[in-house]
Amino acid sequence: MNDLNANKRDYREAKGNAEHYDERLQEKREEIAELEAELAGANNDLLQLQGKIQSANREMAIGRLSANQFMELRREFAEKEKQVTLLSEAIEAQKGALAMIRDDHRTNTREQHEFLKRSAKDLSDQLADNVVALAGDRIQDLAHALVASKGKSPAFTTPERQRDREAIYLAIGEALCRRVFQNETGSLDFVPDLLQARQHIAKLIEQSQPLAS
Repeated sequence: MNDLNANKRDYREAKGNAEHYDERLQEKREEIAELEAELAGANNDLLQLQGKIQSANREMAIGRLSANQFMELRREFAEKEKQVTLLSEAIEAQKGALAMIRDDHRTNTREQHEFLKRSAKDLSDQLADNVVALAGDRIQDLAHALVASKGKSPAFTTPERQRDREAIYLAIGEALCRRVFQNETGSLDFVPDLLQARQHIAKLIEQSQPLAS
């Protein structure tokens, strides 16, 4: 039971980490979006300043632009150019950080699935024990009834006995599952996909209390 408790604890921890990574990813995306909007504005300002500088000779020739105004224009251009560079570098750094968070998120997701898988294995053993404790005698009765219904003589060779054993196990499982997993229309639908199974086991883990060792 200690292994099951440990796997449940590790799963819950990994799930909590996943929520943290989701928040960090969203925060980082928003920070990048803000920087990109600021960069777009700075690039637009830079283009306008560049246009003014390109027409500076004509503006100075007709007296619309003084030498001091030209120097101020060049200073603004240099500062805006530096701002664009810094913003571009900040965005690249933030994108690198975002990639790292994604990698950590993927690693955590793999760990979460692995802990869930281990918990499911432990739970399957525990649940099988519970079913046997509750209905072991009836399952034995069912096995005898199924064998008797076949009217087949016992096998003599080991391979034949192995096939017979596998066949009766399959028949028991089918007989039980046909009654447990019928849907509203009465048709069989008792094989959950991986996502459904993970969600169901996760719910069991969240609802369960630590088991005594």
